[in-house]
Amino acid sequence: MQGMPNLYSAWVRTPVPALTGINPPTPRAWPADLRMCASEGDDQVVLVSFSLGRLTELTRAELAVARWAGTGLCNASIASVRRTSTCTVALQMASVQSKLRIGARLELATMAELIPWSPPRLRIQVPPGLPLDSVLLDEGPAIDPCEMRRLWCAMASGHCQTVAAADTGATGHVAIRRPRSAPIDWQVLSERERDVLDLMAEGFAQKFIAMKLGLAPTTVSSAVDSARKRLGFASCIRLLRAYSGARAVS
Repeated sequence: MQGMPNLYSAWVRTPVPALTGINPPTPRAWPADLRMCASEGDDQVVLVSFSLGRLTELTRAELAVARWAGTGLCNASIASVRRTSTCTVALQMASVQSKLRIGARLELATMAELIPWSPPRLRIQVPPGLPLDSVLLDEGPAIDPCEMRRLWCAMASGHCQTVAAADTGATGHVAIRRPRSAPIDWQVLSERERDVLDLMAEGFAQKFIAMKLGLAPTTVSSAVDSARKRLGFASCIRLLRAYSGARAVS
């Protein structure tokens, strides 16, 4: 309507931290103590170990739900995989968000401790104090930094097949097969789509991104969905997980 102030233009003049009063946690590029080495018995298998960090605050059930949610599954799909009710998963997700101090499940995609995990073909349950399965102990040469960055991006993008995975104390262990998929061409994204994903990867909620960029909230949502479709991701959380991983090593 003529003469009415542009609300979004007014918002963009105020920095997001001043509006929220809270700065989002600074995302780490890698989980603490990240190590990668080749398998001595099969050079196509890479062994990954890393600190679980803040994930140790979760119960085993909550950690499993967080991991499945971090790969893009909805509550109903997680309930089906875990053979429980959707209501139970919803309650567990609420506890996960509270303990990890995140406002939305989409923020799970930016957590470095969750990126190394993807649904394994074989999930090994290891009682405390017992050694891991031999596939996770078959250590060979260390992976060089350039290859390590490439593998990190592939794991974030879901392009690595998980052979086995287990947790021991505060450390996670994953055995993956080297990816064969071509890297994602992030250059196909528009400037607006990249701006939105950059801020999401930094931990900002979509409504504050709208304020920061001077856009309507629906425009921000549309930009994310457009990027998802353009690159062929099944869900927005998978898109953000891959983008966060790629952005961390760019």
